Amino acid sequence: MKLKKLIFWLIAAAAVITTVFILSSEVNNEMVNKPTIRIGVTLPLSGDLAYIGEPVKKSIQLALKDITQERNLKYNYELIFEDDKLDPKIVLLNYNRFISIYKVSAVMTMWSNAVAISSRTDKDKIINIGCAWGKNYAKGYYNLNHCVFSDEQNPLLIKEMKRLGIKKVGIVYNQTPGDEEIISTLLPDLKKAGFEIVFKSQFKMDQKDYKSEIIKIKKKAVDIVFTTLITPGLEIFSKQAKELGYNPKYTGFDVLRYAPEFFEGQWFITDAPGTKEFTKHYIKETKEKSVTSCVSNLYDSLKILVTGFEDTVLKGDEVIPNNKEVVKTILNLKNFKSATGKIYVDEEGNIHTYPEISVIKNGKTEPIGK
Repeated sequence: MKLKKLIFWLIAAAAVITTVFILSSEVNNEMVNKPTIRIGVTLPLSGDLAYIGEPVKKSIQLALKDITQERNLKYNYELIFEDDKLDPKIVLLNYNRFISIYKVSAVMTMWSNAVAISSRTDKDKIINIGCAWGKNYAKGYYNLNHCVFSDEQNPLLIKEMKRLGIKKVGIVYNQTPGDEEIISTLLPDLKKAGFEIVFKSQFKMDQKDYKSEIIKIKKKAVDIVFTTLITPGLEIFSKQAKELGYNPKYTGFDVLRYAPEFFEGQWFITDAPGTKEFTKHYIKETKEKSVTSCVSNLYDSLKILVTGFEDTVLKGDEVIPNNKEVVKTILNLKNFKSATGKIYVDEEGNIHTYPEISVIKNGKTEPIGK
């Protein structure tokens, strides 16, 4: 009798193990059998500029995790990250590696140095979605740009400067395509609004000595200096200016937040920082202290890409959707739940978000109005 019971329980246990194995195999087979869509991501992940790229990398990884939980995906998605140090030459090398070695369907980039690849994507039929200043980035069918543009930034900047009684403006900016586009759109808007442009100084991205130019401009009285310099140049410039007895008020588009110790009490225009819901979620999941430039935009962008692939109907014997049709799907997205709040896509593929006025208070960026 005991032997019969033992045999019974052994058979039952074997049946359970077999069932579990079959179910596990079905799940694994389902994952293996799903076609894989590869997305290359080039970001500044090392050196002085890692503080820009690392938070964005976390946001893109979080976006893939979130959308995988939110919907039953038809495809597997593989993210391939490469470091570009914000150097356009390395961005281009990474892009070539993405398409020749990894056979990616799409690439993701940030900031205007990535415009190095936007002229290539139409020929290669590779979707490129980024977060970069200026509308030149999105020229071409396969290029999309999720950012705050001059249409939204300039009026808010001008409104605040008028409110504060500012009349004379100095401009300090980098020699990059994005910076040059910012200044080329900002200057006519400032002049039209009645501001006097006292000086306009341009510098190379890797410049370390600003003293000779500072000596020239310190003789020219201004109410505020508008800057697009990024760290470490931003800190070097402001430190050298202070050493030379030049202590103007500064403003800009987002950049001051990265060197708060130099700009306590200064106001500036921030990128769309993300909704309260997204900000709370991002900080909790990534352990970052705040949402920085392009974090919410490229979180959105990964979800937009995945939604485009998932919602595009296959044709003929296609295994994954055709990129041209995916872009068409993206351009027609409706009611997309954005991490940046309200967004809209124009006919050129620019995904518009809305800026805020912020101030550095006790070393932190705090929004003070729209």
